[in-house]
Amino acid sequence: MGNSAVILFSMAFVALVLQQTAGLVKDLQYEVDESTHDVWPPDSLPKSFLCPKNACHYTNIGGVETFQLLNQHTNRLEVKVHNTYTSGTHVFQGKLRISPPLFDECLFQIFGGSDKATQFMLRAYSGNGGKLTRYEHDVLATGVDNAWVDVKIVHDKGNYVEAFINNVSKGKWPDTDRDVPNNFKYGVYGSLKTSNARVQWKDVSIS
Repeated sequence: MGNSAVILFSMAFVALVLQQTAGLVKDLQYEVDESTHDVWPPDSLPKSFLCPKNACHYTNIGGVETFQLLNQHTNRLEVKVHNTYTSGTHVFQGKLRISPPLFDECLFQIFGGSDKATQFMLRAYSGNGGKLTRYEHDVLATGVDNAWVDVKIVHDKGNYVEAFINNVSKGKWPDTDRDVPNNFKYGVYGSLKTSNARVQWKDVSIS
């Protein structure tokens, strides 16, 4: 390999690392019949994607990402952000809308943990006005059905995770998993307990 080729390869590798550090590299991840798949290439999310067995459907129209679970063959349709980190402060921001029927679905997660698979989960229950929670407890917001809600999650690695809803802090929880790598995922994930599940995200940013 010539020097120019080595330089180009090195520049491409550095660019990829910078993208990963900035949280810009991402791909769509779905699960059908308990088998998880990634939709590649990364950072080239499709405008529309229908999962096998018509199990789930993703669209990106006008900057609005819509995630739908359609039947019992699936329980996951998420964007996986390739921003793996082991230190520093990392922030996820976006606008979220949930629609009935929806029950006990994960909308965002900080993946990676020693006691469980995640450091943080934002979950939702529609009906009766709609509710956002940390895991299945810690109510963060109510009355959110069919409304755009500002979400901001701050992870100060090894110190805390803090959740903001509509620019108001709703809680701060300690993080003691200093040596466990983390990354972000957003979309819809959980055993389908209703006829379908529909979640929308827009204006998502990672820093």
